[in-house]
Amino acid sequence: MEQEGFHARERFPTYQYKAVECHNPTTIDVDEALTIRRVFWCIFGLKFLVQINTTSLELPLLRLVEHTVCKAYLGTNLDEIDEDICKVPAVQDKVARIMGYKSTFDSLPCLLTAMIYGSLSSRHGRKLVVMLSLTGQFMSWMWIVLLGFFANKLPVELIWLSSLLLFIGGGRSVEMSILYTSLCDAAAWNRRTSLLLFLHGCDGIAGLIGYPLGSVLMQYRLWAPFGLAGIAFALQCVFLWFMPETSPYIAARIAPPNPALTPEQDLDSEENELLHPGRIPSNKVKGLSCDQLTFETRTSDIRVFCEHPGLRIIFLMFFFKRIAFASERFAFQYASERLHKKIFQTFWMGAFVNAGTLLSNSVLLPLLTRTLNSPVKDVWVIHGSLIDLVAGVAILWRGCSLLLLGIGLFICGLGEGLEVGLQSLGSYIVGEAKLATFFSFVSILSVAGELLGGPIMAISYAVRDKDKQPLGLCYLLSAVLFGCLLIIAYRIKTSQQ
Repeated sequence: MEQEGFHARERFPTYQYKAVECHNPTTIDVDEALTIRRVFWCIFGLKFLVQINTTSLELPLLRLVEHTVCKAYLGTNLDEIDEDICKVPAVQDKVARIMGYKSTFDSLPCLLTAMIYGSLSSRHGRKLVVMLSLTGQFMSWMWIVLLGFFANKLPVELIWLSSLLLFIGGGRSVEMSILYTSLCDAAAWNRRTSLLLFLHGCDGIAGLIGYPLGSVLMQYRLWAPFGLAGIAFALQCVFLWFMPETSPYIAARIAPPNPALTPEQDLDSEENELLHPGRIPSNKVKGLSCDQLTFETRTSDIRVFCEHPGLRIIFLMFFFKRIAFASERFAFQYASERLHKKIFQTFWMGAFVNAGTLLSNSVLLPLLTRTLNSPVKDVWVIHGSLIDLVAGVAILWRGCSLLLLGIGLFICGLGEGLEVGLQSLGSYIVGEAKLATFFSFVSILSVAGELLGGPIMAISYAVRDKDKQPLGLCYLLSAVLFGCLLIIAYRIKTSQQ
């Protein structure tokens, strides 16, 4: 049996490793270990702060939109409105529509610019693109603050214009794809699954902190969580400043030659994977030129990717999983209506799902897969995560109590390893020189799924029973989609005759 990943490397020629399969993955240079650690913790800090912003603002933003819609519905200009008055279908359906379409519009910048920014990150540096993305996200946040707190007499639908500012840098999805690419630039393929699991584990930590923090701050002042987000943006710039540049092309231009070796020996040397000050040495980018980083070359690479049967399934799963995950954004509104709670009282739902994410990515999956190697480990993670997701969203659909909703969300959190398994397996197949193209393309597929999933789940959520209570059909639809993906996942093959 010949491993399909190695076949793929012959078809997708890499300029970073001459023979990855012959390299001893357990031999790690001291300088390499220090650099990988630095890259990992900088990326961890950036991702943690992104998630803090996302989780701490989710409830306040929902409440801000609900408050504005409710004022228009009641025809009043009062700033203080009892939240219970707003729990009527006319208000809630409009809130679901506005938030659903906002999610869709937020996806457009990544969908249209991910490949461009992916190419830019290889030619001019990963850090530049991350900085552009942070700038666009900050400006989008400023527009929401101005509209919600200083111009709240304007139509609430103008919040959709914040999505236009995300074209600067492509938004959060592009930022995440570049950060994942940077980590895979620095780490050997056999270590990626573990590092990606721990990196995604920060989502759980941030959620456990962000949701309660946002809930507490919004009770004090609704603008307070948005002020916290401004501080988080500033801290992200600090982490980005200290993060090493990992683009192979930039490294080839910057990294100094080893004076102890001839040019030929330096190109062939594998004694150092990463050189001071944390950039990939020239032997990893042998033969790589600026012409090979063009947009046209990347689109050609994608066509070749799609000829690979394993990658076709991976790309399909990236697209449909985002449609299925789109139902998650209605969890707080769903609990608020079904359990007759105020929005700030539903922060515990975020605690349940993030506790599951933290337990799964930081403890269970690393422990259960410690004796496995890629790609077997990646396939195992994909199958197990999909089983958890099918069970979790099915419980959410039937859940009518605090206990059942909490259990469903916790199990959904256990399934968050799906992203890690797909990322690690895909990067293993395509080879190191094609990482930026791979992560840019899957980010496009993911946001395309969000683009379609937002309106679909909003329409599904709006279906109600005779008592005007939501039936939760969006969760039934998600369970069906995850179930289909589970069946398809068993067709992923990582070896061939």
